[in-house]
Amino acid sequence: MRANNFTVHDSIYIVTGGHELDLHNWYAFRSLKYDIPTQVLQLSWIRTEADWNRKDVPRKLILTFEQVISLELHPREPATPFSEDDCLANIGHLSNAIGVEGVFTCDKIPDDEWKWVFEFMSGMQIIVQAKTVEANTEPDQDRDSPR
Repeated sequence: MRANNFTVHDSIYIVTGGHELDLHNWYAFRSLKYDIPTQVLQLSWIRTEADWNRKDVPRKLILTFEQVISLELHPREPATPFSEDDCLANIGHLSNAIGVEGVFTCDKIPDDEWKWVFEFMSGMQIIVQAKTVEANTEPDQDRDSPR
């Protein structure tokens, strides 16, 4: 899968537009939207408003996957509080290569045949394979609007 405008760092950071976005500590997962006719999947995160959180990073991140080949959702752990569903544990990859089993993390963009795995603290996983993926951010309206 070709990542058009970002890289992954330390399995929780999306690096795009001059920002290193910590999806584990600074952002909460908000939605998964899949449009079947266009084969477009969008995963979105919003910056949390905790006092300790950075305010100089974009308010929202959307990863848009185009020409989705496969999409899998693995269930959450039933005993885990629902508050853990929005907290990313890591971004990993699943390879179809012979001799490579399981989910693993790395700081490189995977080969086209690899699947992306977004694992959350609740154990839920979103596994996707697509032709391309692009990161888009939305700035903080109050901070970035002209005065």
